[in-house]
Amino acid sequence: MLLLRQACQPILDSYGLPELHVIIKDKTLTIVGGCGQPLVSIGGIQFSKNTVSEKERTFAVELFEAFMAKHSTKIIDYVAAKRAFVALTVPTLRKEWSMTTYGTPRRIEMPKSNISVSSDSLITTAYFTDADFKAILTTYKADIKEARDYLAAYETHSTAAKILDAQRTTLSSCDI
Repeated sequence: MLLLRQACQPILDSYGLPELHVIIKDKTLTIVGGCGQPLVSIGGIQFSKNTVSEKERTFAVELFEAFMAKHSTKIIDYVAAKRAFVALTVPTLRKEWSMTTYGTPRRIEMPKSNISVSSDSLITTAYFTDADFKAILTTYKADIKEARDYLAAYETHSTAAKILDAQRTTLSSCDI
């Protein structure tokens, strides 16, 4: 199995994917990440047992080259989406605040001030005069900005997760 991995590694390296490698998992050639997490199983490259003969290894490498020539862009796109997703961090929401995670736009409820903040608007749950509202805006300006920044980070994270899921779905349809 290590000889197969060694034979396939230059192919992955040539596509700029040195962090990936191949293994035989459930008698199927599988591309995995650095920690062994399966990326894609190549159903067209199956073995009768987990130990591979020289002839099987040679043919498997040829098939793997063909697979990578056909699907390398999809794999590269997935790896890029995964890197982008992992690099994102969502700040911690204050304990006294709550966020609606349904509907659009999402909102953060700030009960102490009777304010709900969305990425594009400010809503109050009580009646205020213009002077009261200006005072609230002045008093809670930093909180409102923090809430909007949180919502922006949350939306970026959600979008990246959707992109990653779409890329994963695309990968699962790859065949030789």
